[in-house]
Amino acid sequence: MSFLEPFLAALGGTSAAVLVLGYLARNLLENRLKKDLEDHKALKRDWENERKIQLEEQASIRAAVKRYSRVILISAGDLQDRLWHLCVRQSKSKNKVLLAEDDCAQMYGSWPMTKKHYLIGTMYLFCRFFCWVEVLKANVRFLEFNDDDKSNEFNYHLKRVERMFAETDLQAFSETRVSTDKQVFQLMQGEIGEHLRVDTGAEDQCMSYHEFRINYEEIRDGNEGILQLEAMLLSSMSDAKSNFCMTRLRLICNSLRDLVLFLLEHNELGTAEEIEKVDVPSFDEKKYLSKWPSVPNKAMQRTAFGCG
Repeated sequence: MSFLEPFLAALGGTSAAVLVLGYLARNLLENRLKKDLEDHKALKRDWENERKIQLEEQASIRAAVKRYSRVILISAGDLQDRLWHLCVRQSKSKNKVLLAEDDCAQMYGSWPMTKKHYLIGTMYLFCRFFCWVEVLKANVRFLEFNDDDKSNEFNYHLKRVERMFAETDLQAFSETRVSTDKQVFQLMQGEIGEHLRVDTGAEDQCMSYHEFRINYEEIRDGNEGILQLEAMLLSSMSDAKSNFCMTRLRLICNSLRDLVLFLLEHNELGTAEEIEKVDVPSFDEKKYLSKWPSVPNKAMQRTAFGCG
């Protein structure tokens, strides 16, 4: 007797067995298809939720960039303008204001500037720029811009300015021996920005010039970055060819110029080709621009352009 005969007999014959087995198979298939459909719907919901989060993050980044790009434009423009005066006019002056012996004496009748005002004013322009950059970073999670090309280019220009303050390797492009240099490193820049950042509860603000001026000595002495920045500024007035500080300021000035030009275009405010580029003597600009071009190339990383 075949082992199937008892089974078929119990089911009432071959026809009944076929019907039962068909019914069971259909139920099994329907249950499997139902589960697969539910799994597919779950995966689709997860993908849609993830995509929604990504789109919301990108919209948040674009909103933050748009919100703060104009105030960074103003800060970068003011600082670039002061650095142009420092690098072009003051560097060649026989009576440099930052080397004046009397902090409060006016330089001369046609330019009633004092060393104290010029120094603190210049320091504030530096610090205000760092402040707004830190505010932007805090609002877009350290500028991880994903696939937004304009925001990535903005990030590149900010990073390029940062590295002009901090990067020791810039000395390699000097055509003269370097004996003196003062870098303001990345974390120092961040510390300066955080020091001037004012949380009003509603939105971030920057410390006013008045508060900065009347408390300058206390602010400076309690902030390593500001101490180093002031040292770089004062050292830049040296006429020694081996002093790299003035070269560094010129590179900062030109990188700020490129940032300003980008932001003017980004905010549809026209162009400002009249913003003059500063000459950088005794410096291999061709090799420098191969590493730090005025416009980023596609092969460059988006966030990590160096450290220190």
